[in-house]
Parts: sequence; C-alpha cells; structure tokens
Amino acid sequence: MTQSNSRFEKNLNAKIRRRIKAKSCPSAACSFALFGLVGWSIVIPAFFAAMLGRWLDDKYGSGTSSAFTLLFIVLGIAVGAVNACRYITRELEK
Repeated sequence: MTQSNSRFEKNLNAKIRRRIKAKSCPSAACSFALFGLVGWSIVIPAFFAAMLGRWLDDKYGSGTSSAFTLLFIVLGIAVGAVNACRYITRELEK
C-alpha cells in the first residue's frame, strides 16, 4: 500500500512540476508571442487615434496644421502603453 502511495505521489508531483513549467512559458516562441501582442496593443490604438486626428484636422484644421493628428497619436500611444503595462502585469501575476 505504501509503495502505490509513493508512486501516486511521484506521479502527482511530476504533473504539478510540468504544469508549473508550462505556465511559466520560458520558451522563445512564447516570449515572441507576448512581445508581438504588446506591440499590437500599442500600435492599434495609435493608428485609430491618428485616423481620428487626421479627420479632425481635415474638418476643423487650417489646411497645413496637423495639431489634432499629432495630439491624438501621442494620446493613442499613451493609451496603448497603459494597456500593455496592464496586460504584462496581469500575465506576471498568473
């Protein structure tokens, strides 16, 4: 009976170690995927903010002014950076 319990404990410990190792994601592919996801979370808000700024410049600007475009690009990058930081913090807590 103790031998089967010992085998059970070894199997259980091995499974726990494998699960912990899988969650930590040390592989290069996983790191690149995370890097890409963080990059897109910054680029997409910046792109849409730039499009909104461009539209506002065309509608309300003086023709040569790109003030709205520049303002909204900066805001889009800031929003994207905050989203990326929140995502990374959440992933590190897992």
